[in-house]
Parts: sequence; C-alpha cells; structure tokens
Amino acid sequence: MNKFISSHDITVTLAGDGGDELFAGYKHHKDPDWRGKLKMLRINNRPLKNPELECSLDDQCSYLLEWLPLKQVKNKDHLNDFLYIESLNALAEDFLVRNDKLGMAFSMEGRFPILNKRLRDYVRALPSELKIDIDFAKKPKNKHKYLQKKAYQGLLPKYILEHSKTGWRFPTDEILIGRTDQPAPDNGVLKDYIRETLNNKELMDIFEYDMTDVEDRYLNNRDHKKNAKGVDKAGPGLKSQKELFFKLSLAQWSFHNLFQSGQKSPYEFAKISKELGFQGIEYVSQFYPNVSTDKSAFTEFVNRNKDLSNKNEVENVLVMIDDENGNLADEDDNKRNDSIEMHKNWINAAAEIGCSSARLNLYGSKNIEIWKSLSIESLTKLGEHAKSLNINVIVENHGRITSNIPELMDVIYGVNMDNVGTLPDFGNFCMADEGYGSVFDGTCATIYDFYKGVEEMMPKAFAVSAKSNDFDENGDEKTIDYTKMLKIVKSYGYTGYIGVEYEGERLSEEDGIIATRDLLIKVGQSI
Repeated sequence: MNKFISSHDITVTLAGDGGDELFAGYKHHKDPDWRGKLKMLRINNRPLKNPELECSLDDQCSYLLEWLPLKQVKNKDHLNDFLYIESLNALAEDFLVRNDKLGMAFSMEGRFPILNKRLRDYVRALPSELKIDIDFAKKPKNKHKYLQKKAYQGLLPKYILEHSKTGWRFPTDEILIGRTDQPAPDNGVLKDYIRETLNNKELMDIFEYDMTDVEDRYLNNRDHKKNAKGVDKAGPGLKSQKELFFKLSLAQWSFHNLFQSGQKSPYEFAKISKELGFQGIEYVSQFYPNVSTDKSAFTEFVNRNKDLSNKNEVENVLVMIDDENGNLADEDDNKRNDSIEMHKNWINAAAEIGCSSARLNLYGSKNIEIWKSLSIESLTKLGEHAKSLNINVIVENHGRITSNIPELMDVIYGVNMDNVGTLPDFGNFCMADEGYGSVFDGTCATIYDFYKGVEEMMPKAFAVSAKSNDFDENGDEKTIDYTKMLKIVKSYGYTGYIGVEYEGERLSEEDGIIATRDLLIKVGQSI
C-alpha cells in the first residue's frame, strides 16, 4: 500500500492508530478481569505469563506496578488502567514502530490524529462506561468504541459504525486465482499456471481429485456447501446453468421467516444467495425500513448492498416495493401522490445498486374503472421517472384486481411505455378482494387460469417469478406444472432472470429454495 501511495507523490499519510487503545476497540476489552487482560500484554514482544512476578523482578515493566498496584486496582477503573498499559506496550512498541518503518521505507511520514495529546488526555480521563458496554457478554451486539461511534453519528454511514472489527489480511486468493472486481496486473497472476500444473492426469490419479471440481470450487471462486441432508447447497455448477435459456435469481421473500425473526440480517442476503448457487438477487423493500423516507436509511441500503453484491459476485436484479409505501391507485389524491413519491425514492435506490427493474403493486380503489384510471396515471409518472434512470417498472400479478390478468394488461398497455411491463408470478392468481394472490392453501374461490395468465403477461415481461409451495417424490411442484410454464416462458424468447420464490411450510426455507432451484434447472435443461 505504501509503495502505491508513494508512487503518487504523497509524502504524508493519516492513520487511525490509537483508536482501539483509547476507546476500547478490541474483543479482549470486554474481559472484566484485569488480570486476564494483563496476560495479553507483551514486554519487548515477550508475553507476560505471570505479570506480578515478572514486574517485581524486571525493571523493564516497573511501570506496571506504578499504574496497577495490586492493593489499589480492586476499586479502580480497571479498563482505563489496562488501556493505558496497552497504549504504552503494544501500540507504542509494536504498531507505531511498524508503521513508522514501513513509511520510511518509501520516504513517507505517518500522522496519527487520534493520538493528539489534548484528545488523548481528555479521552483517557473519561470513565470506562463511555467507551464500552460493561455487560457486553449479555448483549451480543457490537458495543466497542461506544463514545467514538456516538461522536461519528451523522458523519459516517450506519453500516460503517456497526461494522464488526476485522484485521488486515494478505490477499492470497486474489494473487493466486484472482477476483473479477480486482484490477491487473497482480490479480490472478498464477491462475493459469495453477490450472496448467493441476491439469495433469498423473497428479489426478495420485491425489484423487477431479479437475472439473477444482475449476469450479477454487479457480472460479465458487463456494460449495452442503445442508444437513447432504444436499449440495450451491447446486449444479455454473457450467450446467449456462445451458439454460434463463438465468437464476433468488427472491428475498423466500427467506422471510429468517429475516423477520432476526436470525439473519437482510444484509446477509447476497452471501446466502451466492452460497446457494444463484447468479442474481431480488430485494424486498419491507426488510429495509424507512428507505423511502429517511436519507440515512437510503444511503445505508445503497452503499451496503452495492458492496455486498460486488463482494459476493451476484447481480442485483430488482427491488420488490411493497405496501408500506402506500397504494398507487388510492382514491385519496394526497395519499396516492405520497405513495408515488415514496415509490420514486425506492426506484432511485434500485437504480443506484444496479438493478434493471423495480417491481410495484397496484392496489387501491376496488372500482375497476377507477382503479384502471388511477393505476395508469401513477404508473405513467413512475415510468417517466424510471426512464430517466434507465430502469424498468414492472407490475406483478399479486392478488385482488392485479390477478385478473386482462384488467391488469389493460393498464400496462394503457401506459404504453417501453420500460413499463410485468412480472408474471406462477402462483399468484387468486382474485379475492384481499390477500396477495396465492392459490396454494385451497381457500380461493376465484382463480384465474395459471398458464393463460402467464402467457398473457409474457409479451411485456421484464422478469419472471417461479412460485412454489410443495413437491412430490420426483421433485415436481404439486400444484404448478413447471414444464408447461417454462415452455410458455421460452416461447416468448425470454432469456432473463427467473426468480425462485418458495412459500411452502413443509420444507424449511432453505430446502424449499433448493428444491425449486433444482426443479427449474431440471426442466430448463429438458425443454
């Protein structure tokens, strides 16, 4: 890094060294036992196995006795005492020395603003409870550097303030096999050599490995993980997926129980999708509160998901904008206009993270003619806004009037814009006055024909949703004929993403997703 910086004629650098030692940024700072902390100290790069004994005999650590005499420490601020010792030890004798040497090697000087004497003395005098949650062990959230993070609120995005502490690592993988988001010349310099060396029959026979597997797992950066049943979570390889006429994406709603329960953060969605072998991801707005109304929430959504999708090498396909953003066909003018503005903000967010589409619902008036008129009006405004951002707005058959496909298509054709279209969902054809169109529970009295509905929506489709509920012993969906559905989709020359959206209860969310994914691949390769 210093070599790169110096090549741009920069001679002075700023660094944040000292922040952990002043504000309690390390995991071991949560240890309430000061003796346990002392065990981590090092003198001249040598650990103190018995601080009491060594300090009583060794002049080099006599200051430990000065600052932490055994009789006084029992009723003192143990954490602050330890932070002081640590700053004299690891910080002064290791970290700063190392940074200084690395800088001098390239004729650069380092500056450490956090170690300004006035700031240092002020922070050191503050009580420990302002720096770390003393009951940390009872609260799993990151409470380190409490005061520092409070000071930076409003200046730094939330995802930076809440980011877990991570160390620096040497980029072994990037150098050896490369990453798509890394520039030359050092990116993947040994990949071809590794491939040539390992692609040797004698080596394969001796070490019993499969070169195809090596290519897939390591050289192509594809992670294989298995679920509890021994099923490969990543599924069929990307090579197999390339044989399909479509690409595979995962709808975030498939994991709605996982995210709504708090077991996982919605910001883990990209990583999970990658592990399951998906190429694209589809976000759901309700998992990200206030994005349409709060600037900081908007910024967090955009920055974190851009970073995470790039890191996990998945494509951001679309955002599903749900009802918390109001009804676009509401007969109340003020409510409808507010809804339009909130939808615009979500379209902005979708465009910022690189999505090609934003999906919306058309709810509101139950009078069909009024609903059509208001839907066309709102959808036209949103279509014009989205066009300036080079993004599509698409409407899903999502229950109520929207599952009455001829009426829905009257709206789409009434708008008559090339970036306004549909998202046909295989299973949302219940036309009841309430609900979201699912036909799987057997309670819907009026159902629009599945296959006719998809066929009518496909001419204007920018995305497709493969809804699923349950599977038979052959792995086929019990209610929907996927072969028939995919033949319809293919007949319209569709080559975009088909999103997996599992809503069943018999299988776990992950197993249901895997079953739907594998069914799509099986059928897609057969037609």
